[in-house]
Amino acid sequence: MDIRCFPVQLIKKYNAMKIAVIDIGTNSFILMIAKVTGNEFEVLHQYFEIPQLGDNLMIDNTISPQAIDNAIIVLKKFREIIENDKVDDVLPVATAVLRQAENRRQVQNILSEILGHEIKVISGDEEARLSYLGAIKANQNANVIDIGGGSTEVISGKDGNIIYTKSTPIGAVKIQQRFFPYNKYDLVAINQALDYIRSFLSNIDKETIEFTNELVGVGGTITTLAHILTGNKVYNRDLIHNYRLDYQRNLDLFSELTAYSPEKLAEQFGINPKRAKVLPAGQLILIAMQEFFEKKPLQVSTYGLRYGIIKNYIQ
Repeated sequence: MDIRCFPVQLIKKYNAMKIAVIDIGTNSFILMIAKVTGNEFEVLHQYFEIPQLGDNLMIDNTISPQAIDNAIIVLKKFREIIENDKVDDVLPVATAVLRQAENRRQVQNILSEILGHEIKVISGDEEARLSYLGAIKANQNANVIDIGGGSTEVISGKDGNIIYTKSTPIGAVKIQQRFFPYNKYDLVAINQALDYIRSFLSNIDKETIEFTNELVGVGGTITTLAHILTGNKVYNRDLIHNYRLDYQRNLDLFSELTAYSPEKLAEQFGINPKRAKVLPAGQLILIAMQEFFEKKPLQVSTYGLRYGIIKNYIQ
């Protein structure tokens, strides 16, 4: 369903509105509360949780009861925050996990009831469009990569307009479950995973993409890698946003990170253990993507889908 199907109130009726955006992903859930005034918005609060809703997808293509319970706990917390913050409108959006699971309708209904608002499941193309809208500046020429838990989007734009989008059903959680279920990154498994990822990248239309564009990356995998490279134990959005991630540095970092267990990785670099579990798998996707884009350096953006939803709402 297109995000533009949301019932949009006339913002000009209000001096300011509080809008809550909820990004329901395969691995993480994000709640962002923003104040909208006219055509401008200011982010007030952001809350990140990792219920791992798609943790069972590669086993039998369903969302497990345990994952549903984890999601319920998070959405109850989000609902309480939204109600206490007296939010005017709520925009909950689900991506790959509820596009792909066989029991998606049942889970969508359960979680919508818990949240008290209908969760909209958006297509891969719509996710790509909104991620691009959130990540780029006005009239920027950019190729945007959005690596999620269950899918990866590639978007190419010129003068602020999208000229090509491709959503692929590969994500950090899926690669980890399929090739590294015990978090052992041996060379054979790494090469098998890269071949698998590249098989999807071969379907991208190289003739349409503007390869001269700047390369921009969004999503938890990319921002976490930038966080590690800043050398801070505490996540600092100001240091991460616009961080330049070189291909060779990314490759060297992969060798370093795969030497750790997820627990040690989380402890060493101050990241969530659930994020640490899937981080190297997501990093492999990024390595293959950077190869595809001629080993260009990547500009990291801490914006993306949820910012695109807000921009789209205002427009």
